[in-house]
Amino acid sequence: MSPDPRDVLTPQDQMKNSPPSRSSQDLPQEAVTGQGQVTVKPRARAGDVDDQILDHFPDAVYIQQQGKIVYANPLMTAWHGADSGAQLIGMSSLDLVSPEDHALILARRREVSNGPLSESLEHRRLRLDGTEFDARTRSSEVSWQGERSILVVVRDSRLQAKDRDALRESERRYRDLIEGSSFGIQISRSNGERLLVNRKFVEMFGYDSAEDMLAVLTPGALVAPHYRDALIARRAARARGEAVPLEFEYDALRKDGSFLPVQVFFRHIYWEGESAIQRTMIDITARRKAEQQQRESDERNRHLAELSPDGIMVHTDGVTVFANASMARLLGAESPDLLIGMHNSDWVPPEHLEEVEARRKLASAGQNVGLAETQFIRIDGSRTNVERALKAITWQGKPSYLVIVRDINERKRAEAAMEEQGKELEKMAEKSEQARQEAQAANQAKSEFLAMMSHELRTPLNAILGFSEIISTEAFGPLGANKYGEYAEDIYNSGRHLLELINDILDLSKVESGKDEIFDEEIRVGELLSQLAPLVAGRAERGGVILHHDYPDELPALRADRRKLKQILVNLLSNAIKFTLAGGDVMLKVACPPDRGHIFQIIDTGVGIADEDIAKALAPFRQVESGLNRKIEGTGLGLPLSKALVKLHGGSLDLESKIGVGTTVTVRFPAERVVLSQ
Repeated sequence: MSPDPRDVLTPQDQMKNSPPSRSSQDLPQEAVTGQGQVTVKPRARAGDVDDQILDHFPDAVYIQQQGKIVYANPLMTAWHGADSGAQLIGMSSLDLVSPEDHALILARRREVSNGPLSESLEHRRLRLDGTEFDARTRSSEVSWQGERSILVVVRDSRLQAKDRDALRESERRYRDLIEGSSFGIQISRSNGERLLVNRKFVEMFGYDSAEDMLAVLTPGALVAPHYRDALIARRAARARGEAVPLEFEYDALRKDGSFLPVQVFFRHIYWEGESAIQRTMIDITARRKAEQQQRESDERNRHLAELSPDGIMVHTDGVTVFANASMARLLGAESPDLLIGMHNSDWVPPEHLEEVEARRKLASAGQNVGLAETQFIRIDGSRTNVERALKAITWQGKPSYLVIVRDINERKRAEAAMEEQGKELEKMAEKSEQARQEAQAANQAKSEFLAMMSHELRTPLNAILGFSEIISTEAFGPLGANKYGEYAEDIYNSGRHLLELINDILDLSKVESGKDEIFDEEIRVGELLSQLAPLVAGRAERGGVILHHDYPDELPALRADRRKLKQILVNLLSNAIKFTLAGGDVMLKVACPPDRGHIFQIIDTGVGIADEDIAKALAPFRQVESGLNRKIEGTGLGLPLSKALVKLHGGSLDLESKIGVGTTVTVRFPAERVVLSQ
């Protein structure tokens, strides 16, 4: 029994040489029309039968390339004592020939290169176990997997009866395969003489029997007249040794004179011990009809595209392969031909490329991507507003994208005009609302300021009046009593608080009215900072707050108004001390980086201010806490007055704060106010 044909080849060769017919997607799909005709769809492959024929050939067959065996059929494997074809693949063909006959074999190879040989060669062959047997071989040059090769047919000179029976059975199966094929198959000699035609071949050409076809001896009798010259030229080229395709299409001539479009596959084989040509034919009538219908459909679509007012283009691998006239006008091209071959990134703005790629992936997945508004880049580099639809299609057999583009510039201009009108109306409404809110805010500020000022003024005045009355009436006895000294100090402090309050109000009013002026002088910053400590130390000590400072001994001089600078720093330090609980810290940091101005920072660990209240804290006559619930004295003028005085110097004041953590106030003076040392 012959080995299983699947054992002849290595796994890799099985993948390359296994008959495509064993894959369901490559099987010819047959359909019977209403007239009983059999059509094949889609386009089939003729290699199916050829591979099976080699496996079932009645003689041992192997193919060699450059002296190495690349194929061996089951009989070749069995006769040489191999367990599987894999043992023979890659071996030198001389390894299977008696050393005494090597010269004979090499001479035959040289003869084969000049054309197929009809006579056989007697020689001794070797099995893998070293035993020999007599054989006759015939050789012919063929193409195997696209490369020039030599096909060798080996016949045992001393076949026994069971071997002959096996050969006859193999030949019978081989003929059955050809006869039962769904392809038309003809085997002929090199001179064109037909040796065999199968049932399908007879049916395709409209003859009554295979004998009738074999009786047709006229060359070219089965070829349509308009194709005969081309086939003659092809035959002449092959005779000259030129490479010609082993697959081509032409119109065959049926018995009734009608034409039959066919696809033909050529292959050199051995038939009954001699070199022959196998022609495998496929009826491509249905495919030709489908192609014609496709051409007509394409023509209709082309006319529709040319008449469309919308721009239409097709992209394959990101490159434009079709564009209509409307698309050319939209992009400012003189003709659609100028767009062919351009990459889609040539007119998609860079910021939209990622979005376009995402839409393509959705379209390729079969999802509806809908319309999208975007911009395209015109030939002159300008941009135009478009509305774009996208669909994944197949164009000339390749995955592509159909893009339909509509010019929406007029609509955009109308929308912009309407939007502008809407903005104007919104601005008018906002101004009206802002005026209303400002009036309410002013009224609220006035109410809060009056409530605050009534408290701030009433408290020290009550102290002044009360203590003055006690002293004037000598309620504690003659004026020499110690208690009167304490009351006199309270009267002084209350009067001083009133004076500071009035001064702050007057200073802020002058700044906001634009009537305040600054009187610049060169200030030694270190000296001025040393003068601040006594001004705030008492308040810090009474509140249990620890003061720190961090600044270098040598700081560049600052050109500024001395009184206003001192007022700024005292206000900010006083504020920090006032809102820091006992045991907390207040630090004054000063620096003057190169190429920048002086930077003063007052950092405290106080109660802090919420983000939404920072703007309120910097506004005049406003306090974060209401005047009715205020726990800490103050008019709320310290921060806004300091900010206004800094602004007079061309500087800035910034406030950062977090509830429960503390506040940092940063004052920056411009670099031009730094006085460089000479």
